[in-house]
Amino acid sequence: MSEASEGISAPATYAEELVELTNEARGTEGLEPLKISECAESAALGREALVDRELEHAPLKPVLVACEADSAAENPS
Repeated sequence: MSEASEGISAPATYAEELVELTNEARGTEGLEPLKISECAESAALGREALVDRELEHAPLKPVLVACEADSAAENPS
């Protein structure tokens, strides 16, 4: 593992932890919890090799089309 990615959980574990913490924060604000899209998760895990590189915004259109979605939120990968 590179120096930049030390301390980072496996991508799937990190995603689960991130959604859990986000939903806790949303709950305190009275907002509905986020739901994980298996389709979008699969696309994201396919980009896990970028963990060792600088984060950048990836094109979302292919994921939106593949997952039959109209919109998406943040996409750092």
